[in-house]
Amino acid sequence: MSVSRVLVFGLSLLAISALPAAAQGVAGGVEAGISLSRVSPDAAGQTISMSEGFLAGAYVDIPVVTLAGLHIEAVYAQKYSSLGNSTDLKLDYFEIPVLAKLKLFKGIYMLEGIGIGIPVRARVQPSSGAERDISSQVSKPDVGLIIAGDVPVSGRVAVELRYDGGFNDVSATAGAVQRNRSWSALARIHF
Repeated sequence: MSVSRVLVFGLSLLAISALPAAAQGVAGGVEAGISLSRVSPDAAGQTISMSEGFLAGAYVDIPVVTLAGLHIEAVYAQKYSSLGNSTDLKLDYFEIPVLAKLKLFKGIYMLEGIGIGIPVRARVQPSSGAERDISSQVSKPDVGLIIAGDVPVSGRVAVELRYDGGFNDVSATAGAVQRNRSWSALARIHF
């Protein structure tokens, strides 16, 4: 599936999901932040460490009951890992997280659900030499559990801390089973 088709699908899902609840206080906005990711566990004889990436997208909040709602996003996420001292694994995904949004207290929310990630780019970058495309070796799609906390900063701005743990093996080839693990900090602007 091409990147443009996945993008159109994700944005269409956001728009369609907002239609039925338009009269019930649907809100949306944009979000951006940084993430620290790695594939886990380490393969035999390999040391893997976290590497930073970027995360940006749009979201819609659909209220269901007074204390809970549905939070749907369309996000571009970079999930990078450092493989030893000499190679970086760079995985870029278009993700569609579908999360339950639960109100706790004083405007703080807990979000929990799944994210479906379609690989957009996959590369290996050695410290010396050319970057190599490994798209054919990456599993499609990646599905993961997302748990987050959303804290308001002002009327329209909130900060979110998020954990995203993938269920699927990153590699489509035989070998050690490794899954994406990411921690993210996002700034969110509500419209």
